[in-house]
Amino acid sequence: MQDVVGTWRHLTRFAPRTKVLVTLFTHILVDRAGREGHSSSQCRAGTKSGSGALAPEGKFDLATMKSVCVYCGSRTGDDPAHRALAEELGTILGQRGILLVYGGGRVGLMGVVADAVLAAGGDVEGVIPEALHASEVGHDGVGTLHIVDSMSERKAKMFALADGFVALPGGTGTLDEVIDILTWRQLKFHTKPLVLLDQAYWTPFIDLLAHTDAKGFGHGESSEQYSVVDTANAALTTLEAAPPGITKVPLDSL
Repeated sequence: MQDVVGTWRHLTRFAPRTKVLVTLFTHILVDRAGREGHSSSQCRAGTKSGSGALAPEGKFDLATMKSVCVYCGSRTGDDPAHRALAEELGTILGQRGILLVYGGGRVGLMGVVADAVLAAGGDVEGVIPEALHASEVGHDGVGTLHIVDSMSERKAKMFALADGFVALPGGTGTLDEVIDILTWRQLKFHTKPLVLLDQAYWTPFIDLLAHTDAKGFGHGESSEQYSVVDTANAALTTLEAAPPGITKVPLDSL
């Protein structure tokens, strides 16, 4: 942090009125401060640091996707292609230096995607309730593991840490998380992008959403709230092409 401040002072001595420098270094200082805030390898979220605060609207100022929350199963499923897709996604995230935010487990597709990010040299931040820490085998190898008190706190924390969302195949827990993000988007609580990865797997879910729309229970077209792709590369490309995502309500309203 001190090196950035020193550079700031040096440059402003020669160009004190340069608006471009002011804007650029403000973004750098804010981003560095935010990254240094996640310093511990394992923390207990007892103070509910994200509660009641609005997510900063400027986090996409550099037009990059810095963090992606991946929803996926605590099992690997019967189709080996699902595991391969999770590995591919994790590898790409790690290679591109995009922070993985996920459910904190070491088993199932959760463990697969986290291990792939780590193997590719990337950073991982997990969030897991204390009650599930044993059953989902909390991943002690990740950069930061938040152990929280409840499922609701877990979902709010993951939401706050992420710039966008990718849903891999999973069970009811994954469906619950995806429906939350969709509902919050429909209610205009946020505009963060959501991508469903693996169209064949998600088609029945998509059909159900279309059914609710057709019967008059939807909020407009549900399909406008998400994208569907078949490859990990396409998922990241879709997220990065989306408009900047913002949160419009306090996190404790979610």
